[in-house]
Amino acid sequence: MARRHEHPVVVLGGGPAGLLAANWISTHHRVDPVVVARPPLLGMLKPQLIRQRRTTIAPVLPVEGAAYPAVEGPSPLLSVAYVPGGGTPPEPPRADALSFAAYARTALPGSSIVMARKQFGDRVFARPLREVRDKIARNYQGTERRAARRGYVDGESPYAFLLRDIVRRHRIVEDEVTRIDHRTRTMHLRSRRITYRKLVSTVPVPRLLGLLGVDAGGLLEAAPAAFRVLTGRRLPVNSLVYDLDPASPIFRLVVPRSTVAVAQLSQAAGPVESVESAARRLLDAPDLVLTDARFEFTNAYPVEPLEGRLTAVVDECCAAGGIVRVGRFAEWRYVDLHEIDWAGKLEGILD
Repeated sequence: MARRHEHPVVVLGGGPAGLLAANWISTHHRVDPVVVARPPLLGMLKPQLIRQRRTTIAPVLPVEGAAYPAVEGPSPLLSVAYVPGGGTPPEPPRADALSFAAYARTALPGSSIVMARKQFGDRVFARPLREVRDKIARNYQGTERRAARRGYVDGESPYAFLLRDIVRRHRIVEDEVTRIDHRTRTMHLRSRRITYRKLVSTVPVPRLLGLLGVDAGGLLEAAPAAFRVLTGRRLPVNSLVYDLDPASPIFRLVVPRSTVAVAQLSQAAGPVESVESAARRLLDAPDLVLTDARFEFTNAYPVEPLEGRLTAVVDECCAAGGIVRVGRFAEWRYVDLHEIDWAGKLEGILD
């Protein structure tokens, strides 16, 4: 007799990709998946209390006109600006270095290598960073302009409202997963065991491998994203400013509400001015004050693809265990939410 599974579909991960995957499955199939997530829900989009008001820190914002995830309701367009700096763009440390810099100069206008170095650090001079290069090719190369983004609504990403509605409509199990037995399709949590027919994983590949008992051997690399919060008055809401000064400690600055600005810090070493003074310059706001609030996301940007022997191991475990990997961190690809092939990944989830 066939073994009875407790749940047809379980989604692992309570961040944006996990919740959106659960929503896609329940919308397109007659099944309500169980979402297993360790707190906090919403991941990088979990609002933080700044001046007693909910504010989204990470600038994860929907693309206008995206088919999925589609965000309904009014939300203004984000205003994007690039502020030039007076410094000299850095050069590769050696003549025979893999020239990501040369590639970036052809793919991006202006001081593109400054942006690349400030977002990913000096690894841009010596590593292929294929995921980063693919991201640049999709979003910046050619004559088409980058897709417009929808801005903040009352200090929060429009995604946050959608995700909270998804949480209300789905069964969420907030617990820590200790291991996954892919052979018996059993997920071991601290408080229980859950058996499944199909598992949709949206957690980072290194974590999934650890739960499966596989050693990734340090073969996967991601770049972090660190943020500092500033407060002020009458700030230009829904402004996103990229700082092209190579010496500035700020990579980009976003304004979610009129009293709050969030600075994403540069990964380049040796800033020569403070975050506060740099932010004042970028927004022309002399009363900006740096707060103690700071946030860091360790695995913000996968920089090298999953490949080679490790790919074979992951694919074998996932095939045997009925596991489908969906999203930036689960697929280990530098993709945004609107770029995920939701139908391709989830259409046959119950087959």
